[in-house]
Amino acid sequence: MPSSPLVGPTTDRLAQPFAPSKGSARCAPALSGLSRLQTVPEAAELLSVSTKTIRRWIAAGRLPAVRFGRLVRISFNSLNEFVQSNEDKAHK
Repeated sequence: MPSSPLVGPTTDRLAQPFAPSKGSARCAPALSGLSRLQTVPEAAELLSVSTKTIRRWIAAGRLPAVRFGRLVRISFNSLNEFVQSNEDKAHK
């Protein structure tokens, strides 16, 4: 089974875009716009809040998240947009 460029023992490989081999007949998934996905603890650390707060924001629909079974991930772009939208509210 060939290994995927997105799966590997190091986080460096996770940041690499998908690139099928030249002779590959299958289509590459649209991953060019995919930013690194943050775990709930990583997102909490970035925003200086608790993991419980992150989970509440996700449950309330305020912070978009991606679920893979029981795993929850938040894109870095979603975190940036969330912070910017809340900065706008604070300055009004």
